[in-house]
Amino acid sequence: MAEGWIKLHRKIIEHAFFQERRVFSRFEAWLYFILQANHADNKVLFGNEIIEVKRGSFITSKRKLCELFKWSNTKLDNFLNLLEFEKMIVQNSDTKKTALTLVNYDFYNNPNDTETDQERHENDTKTTQKRTNKNEKNDKNKQQNKYSVGAREATDLLKTRLKEKGITLARDWHLKSLPVAERLLQGVDLDDLKACIEWAIKDQYWSKQVDSMSTIERALPKYQLVKQHGNSQTERKPFIYYPGQEAAYKTPFQKKRANP
Repeated sequence: MAEGWIKLHRKIIEHAFFQERRVFSRFEAWLYFILQANHADNKVLFGNEIIEVKRGSFITSKRKLCELFKWSNTKLDNFLNLLEFEKMIVQNSDTKKTALTLVNYDFYNNPNDTETDQERHENDTKTTQKRTNKNEKNDKNKQQNKYSVGAREATDLLKTRLKEKGITLARDWHLKSLPVAERLLQGVDLDDLKACIEWAIKDQYWSKQVDSMSTIERALPKYQLVKQHGNSQTERKPFIYYPGQEAAYKTPFQKKRANP
């Protein structure tokens, strides 16, 4: 819409202020004409006659206008003649009706501005949402940039692996995982952290547990043991009963205890 325009809805005619009984000024009368003009070609029923009314025109009667404006016939005729002299309207009257056409109607109602109120509202909403999303993205990038490249690499790797497994991540997942990754990198190097992530994703137990960097933090000690001993599962052997002896656990971390 051109600079200096305001949008004035036709329903303003229904407002109590407009409906107030009063003597119209010439400005109010001219505004009424603009609001009454058809925004598109149309056919209207006037009495027993169907009349084709072009865009920028409308059908009325001088009697109706005089009653609405609280004007005399002479005052109305003088006003219409003035508008016609100024090339603002073209009037065609007979004994039953008056057809008024606004010469520069496009100036008041741009035919290119065909967007409906609903479309305009939806477009405004989308524009606002885009701006909001852009601002949120910028804020998110600023927060992520506070962390080291290594922390971001490790977090991105875990995010990729979880998505490959079909796990849906919360919107704030990344920002919650970054500080954990940063903390882990204070004790291990980046390659070890990445290797731990890859191991946990494939491990029989941890693959069912991993959903965040906090889970990787819990899995890290086990990974370090596996890396050191080369065994991915902790061996557990059942109770063993010996004749004349107590039952005892037998694990890699416990020696069998027997009665003396």
